[in-house]
Amino acid sequence: MDFYVHKNGEQIGPIDASELQRQFEAGLFSEDDLVWNQEQNDWKPLGSFLSRARQIPNQIAGAASFKDWWFTVWVRTPAVIMPARCSCCMRTDGLRQRKVAVDFGGERQAIEHPICSSCSKHAGVDSIAIAIAVVAGAIIPPFVYYSLFGLKFLRGAWELTLLVYLICGALVAGVFYFPIYRFCPWKGLDCADGGWPVDIEPEASEEPLLGKKNERTDEREYRLLSLRMQQGTAKDCIALRFTNRQYLAEFIALNGGDPSQIVTIEAKF
Repeated sequence: MDFYVHKNGEQIGPIDASELQRQFEAGLFSEDDLVWNQEQNDWKPLGSFLSRARQIPNQIAGAASFKDWWFTVWVRTPAVIMPARCSCCMRTDGLRQRKVAVDFGGERQAIEHPICSSCSKHAGVDSIAIAIAVVAGAIIPPFVYYSLFGLKFLRGAWELTLLVYLICGALVAGVFYFPIYRFCPWKGLDCADGGWPVDIEPEASEEPLLGKKNERTDEREYRLLSLRMQQGTAKDCIALRFTNRQYLAEFIALNGGDPSQIVTIEAKF
């Protein structure tokens, strides 16, 4: 059975019952919005047809914020509900589903999250820029070197030649990557996180972040918090990284958690 919804002066539909329930659960419709189908004469409040689930199983084991730059949430199962908005810019139109591969129960599974076409272009441009940069960094330095020195090693040492090649390759790759990614006109300019708003959180370890000898206090605090979570209350859970606080708050609420319980790591030096 198809329904029509009257919201903010606009008529939306037709929408089947399951999709209507899903969007209602995601907060896109309220109980006061009017709904109609062919079996009724008048528009009636949506709340008279649907009821929001009162006992949602809590799938959230914990959540943490690293200086509001990114957020980690530990979920107990891949069967989570994603808000029906772009997980980057919060739009509700032009959505497509992107999959995040996770390991759970010894199996490879996928968690889907919505993203709009504009924000999705960022990820595509990023992948293209990386591919071009890698190819340029691998080909251009040896071509230039061969043009200048032929097949001779620098000072007769292949180790020195390899080191120079790696350094030059990295520089060339950077020269190609950043202009393409930063100024490419194909991508939308309103995407703040490079098109990867939901991803897997790297596993925390006993070692300092990125192998730093002088790990900052806030980095250490966040790493140790993540380590305690994955060894304690979030053991056997999936760690997801979000970049949009508003989307994360809706995600936590939809999955039975409390958004106010996010642990925040402040900037420290």
